[in-house]
Amino acid sequence: MKRSLKILFFFFVCAQTSDAQTKTYVIDINASGVSFNVSHLGVLNVQGSFKDFEGELDFKENTLSAIRAVISTQSIFSDDKSRDKTLRSESYLDVDTYPKIEFKSDKIEASSNKVSGGLTIKNETRPIVLSLQISKSKRIISLSTQISRKKFNLEFGSMNSLIGDIVEIDVRIKY
Repeated sequence: MKRSLKILFFFFVCAQTSDAQTKTYVIDINASGVSFNVSHLGVLNVQGSFKDFEGELDFKENTLSAIRAVISTQSIFSDDKSRDKTLRSESYLDVDTYPKIEFKSDKIEASSNKVSGGLTIKNETRPIVLSLQISKSKRIISLSTQISRKKFNLEFGSMNSLIGDIVEIDVRIKY
């Protein structure tokens, strides 16, 4: 009985220690941003952002260990009401059917400044790698990557050839 209590105590202490080593921060959405850039007609760039998103960052022993984020597709903004309506429509993001975009990291390599994870758009999850910069003193994380629209089923039908396939994504996170 005494031995059982010692073992139980040991597991309790280990569980408390591992929990104490992980600290979770909520993304400060008022000081953070998710933006994108894509070529249009081969000579112009269309820039936009998502205004509604949320997420969390985990740090283990003061090292970034996980990123989770959810973006509302309805919140897409390109400073052109007509274009935004098209982007929200069934032919592109289909916000009524697919109300969110999700990202979940599966590997963070601080030494090479890379974050790997799954990006889910329109229920299609694809692996992506993002470049990572961390300013611990300012509690800011910057991430950037490029994705293929076609790989995520983001096509415009007859207008598809007018829009570049590569979308640049930049994320600035304050925590």
